[in-house]
Amino acid sequence: LYFKSKDIYNEGWQKAWIIPAFWQVLSYSLLCIICALWAPSQNSMR
Repeated sequence: LYFKSKDIYNEGWQKAWIIPAFWQVLSYSLLCIICALWAPSQNSMR
């Protein structure tokens, strides 16, 4: 069994998670901000 570890497809596997993780963190942050803005407050209970 031969594994070529220095080809074009295996060079960036250590950094490949950064872009998908960025979008996950961004969407979670936006969800938290929206939830905080839409949370009930004392003024809305009139």
